[in-house]
Amino acid sequence: MLLRPFQTRTFRKRMLFPLRFVGAAFAIAAASGVFAAPAAAANSMQPSQYFDLSHWKLTLPVDADGGTSGVAAELQPSQLTGYSSEWFAMGASGTTLDFKAPVDGATTSGSHYPRSELREMRDPDNDNVNWTLIDTSSLQAKCAVRQVPSSTGKVVVGQIHGFQTRPLVKLVYRYSTSSESGSVYAVIDPAPDATSTVVLPLAWGIGLGQAFSYEIHVVSSVLVMRVNANAWVDYSVDQKWAGIGLYFKVGDYVQASGSSDTDGGRVAFYRLIATHPDNGLAITTRSLSGAASNNAYSQTLARSGGIGDASWSVVNGRLPGGLTLNSDGVLSGTPDPVTTDTTYYFSILVTDETGDTAARNYALTVAAPS
Repeated sequence: MLLRPFQTRTFRKRMLFPLRFVGAAFAIAAASGVFAAPAAAANSMQPSQYFDLSHWKLTLPVDADGGTSGVAAELQPSQLTGYSSEWFAMGASGTTLDFKAPVDGATTSGSHYPRSELREMRDPDNDNVNWTLIDTSSLQAKCAVRQVPSSTGKVVVGQIHGFQTRPLVKLVYRYSTSSESGSVYAVIDPAPDATSTVVLPLAWGIGLGQAFSYEIHVVSSVLVMRVNANAWVDYSVDQKWAGIGLYFKVGDYVQASGSSDTDGGRVAFYRLIATHPDNGLAITTRSLSGAASNNAYSQTLARSGGIGDASWSVVNGRLPGGLTLNSDGVLSGTPDPVTTDTTYYFSILVTDETGDTAARNYALTVAAPS
């Protein structure tokens, strides 16, 4: 739980960490020895080059001094441009955002467990601006859990959290050493003052390192969830939650504490998109036509609903080299040459004049010369 008294512990107020520069980017000089030889070190790309982080802030498993004895520190959205560290970095493949948290890490007030986790910010400068049950809000993600804490085997990979209160729902991955596979389930607090939880199973048989997708939607006070192509699971939310601001969280929130700096959680995200299509906003272009090396390409994306003019942007992934998406939704350019047919994966977001958003995932194949 993130409480407002600790929001002053950011770079904006004072320099929290000793910084070391890596090219144009900086990283936290955190405690050494945690998760030795991280795979992300092999890739020089920064998370903000592949993921739009302009509406997320980051909680780290280290305190203001880079240690673990104080309160977990936060980075605001503006501070995530060019940021990379041991706890938050692109994976070696250059296609995943890797989160890491040791069980001995620093924690936020109100939690005994460490995390490396993003928190949605609808207004990047004001975390009082959140959404409510009556809104339409969606979180879509694809991730792979690569390590779990040895004592519990549990990591939270997604949440809907209440402002200055507890989570409405936590999406938990739990790995069993006996079966050598994992399950995903939702833990719901029926009310902000509830003394017990509701547990809803969503998926089984997901191994460590195996990618899975999940969706969490809130539509008119109903939670709608699923993992992969499994059946949708619905849950009607008690109206005690109606007056509380809500926000999404994604990352690696280990459900364990301890004294080890090598035990903990690692989660890799291939994509993450939070949208709020309250005005019926939707992207209606279902797929993109193929492109060819060194041949001019142009396709205009279409949308329905929304209010006023809309702007378009890429929020996950990378376009083929040579192509750009302008703010009017025109994808154009001349693709860079490829030696074999190559498919690029990315997500596009449309935003209307009220700030409502909708997104769609795309794959675009660039054909090599015949």
